[in-house]
Amino acid sequence: MNYASLSDNAARQVIDSMTIFTEYQRVKAQAQQYAGAMYAVIAVSGRMALMRTIAPASFVEFKRWLAEKAPHREEAKRRRDRLQADIVQELLDQKLLVA
Repeated sequence: MNYASLSDNAARQVIDSMTIFTEYQRVKAQAQQYAGAMYAVIAVSGRMALMRTIAPASFVEFKRWLAEKAPHREEAKRRRDRLQADIVQELLDQKLLVA
């Protein structure tokens, strides 16, 4: 079978994508018990709504993985992921989110 050759950059992108997708699948499988969970969210305007999402602890775990272990991730994205994880963890610690 003949395969098309990839540039080094394209090969790294494929490997990075596969690594991130594999970790996403692992966290998603862990979060399956929360699938369909509805969380109340409050908009800046004060209006409330229900939103279907993963558990906040799963979000924190995935964002920390992205910030610390994801290969070839831009530093700006690492900082953003770390900040997002820290914010959600702080909300969990203050009991403002349901674990």
